[in-house]
Amino acid sequence: MSAFSERMNQIKKETFVGLGISVGIRLRLFDAMAQMDRPVTATELATKTKCKERYIQQWLGFMACSDIINFEEDDSGEEKFSIPNDRLPHLSTDTGDSNAMWMYGLPILTGVQCQLESCFQKEGPNGIPHESYGGFNEFLDLYGRYGYAEKLIENTLMEVPDVAKQLEGGILMCEIGCGTGFLLQTMAKKYPRSQFLGLDIAARAIDSANKEARENGIKNVQFEVHDAHKLPSDWTEKFNYVFLTDVIHDVPDPKKVLQEIKRVLKPAGTASIQDFPLRRRVADNLKSPSANTGYLVGMFYCIPACMNYGGPGYGPAWGVENWVEVMKDVGFNVKLCMENSAHFVCSK
Repeated sequence: MSAFSERMNQIKKETFVGLGISVGIRLRLFDAMAQMDRPVTATELATKTKCKERYIQQWLGFMACSDIINFEEDDSGEEKFSIPNDRLPHLSTDTGDSNAMWMYGLPILTGVQCQLESCFQKEGPNGIPHESYGGFNEFLDLYGRYGYAEKLIENTLMEVPDVAKQLEGGILMCEIGCGTGFLLQTMAKKYPRSQFLGLDIAARAIDSANKEARENGIKNVQFEVHDAHKLPSDWTEKFNYVFLTDVIHDVPDPKKVLQEIKRVLKPAGTASIQDFPLRRRVADNLKSPSANTGYLVGMFYCIPACMNYGGPGYGPAWGVENWVEVMKDVGFNVKLCMENSAHFVCSK
C-alpha cells in the first residue's frame, strides 16, 4: 500500500469518526455520559437521553471501536462505556471547545453537498439559498455564545485601545451582521455607559436578540433589521465605532457595504472589520492553521450563499491583500492586525 493510499484510508476513517462524534455532540450523548459520571450500559444511556436503545448500542460500539470512549465488559458479559476525563471538554459545546462547535455544525455543511456539486457544473445554479442551510443561525449563535464572543471582544479591543477607552466613557457602537446578538449584549453589559445597535438582515435573529436583551434587562442595546448595502439616509456620521466579524466576504456587494460603513462613521470614528487571516496566494496559505476551515467553509457556505444572491463569492480565502486594496479604494485608512485573525482597523 502506497503512502498516499495509507493516508486516504486514514482520512476515510477519521471522516467516519467525525460524523459519529457529531451525532454524539448534537444529541448531547457525551454530556449525558458525563453527567452519569460512571461506566454506563446502552440501556442506561438510552433511558437517560430518551433515545432508542438500538441506535445507542450502535453509536456506543462505534465510539468505542474508534477509541473515543472507553469500553469494559464484566464477568457476566455486560458491556459498559465511559469517557476519559481529559476528553470531556472536547466533546461538548458547553465548554466552548471550537472543534466540538464545528462538529456540531458539520451536518449543516454536508447537508448541501449535492446542491453544491450542481453549483460546480457550468450549467448549474450559481449558488445555494440561505434556507437550505437549516440550523446555520443557531450554529453561529452557539459558536459565539460559548466559544468565541468574549475572546473576540478582548482580542479586538487590545488592537484598538483608544476605542476601548471610548467605550468606557460612552459612545455609540453598531455591529453589522449581529445575528442573535450575543456579542453585542456581552459588550453592552461590559460597557454600560455606551449605547449599542445591532443590525442583521435576518428578522428571526433580530427578534431573538431583542427578546433575550429584554429578558436579561439590558437597556443599552437594541437590534434592528437592515440591509447593510443601504442603511438609513439619516445615519450619516452617526456611529463612533462599527464592528463586523466574518461578514464582509459574504455580502453580495462588499464595496457598497464598505461605502455605507464609511458614510455612517463619525469623522473620527473607527471600523473593526474581522475576517479570516488568509492570503490571496495559495502558496502563502499552505501552512496556515486557518486554511483548512477557511477554504472548506468558503466552498460549502460562503461562496454559494453569496453567489446565489448575485455576489462575487469572494469567501474567507479571497486574501487580506485584496481586502486592503478595496478598503483603501473606498477611502479608508487601513491598519491590518494579524495577531489573532485578520483585523482591518479602518478610519476616515
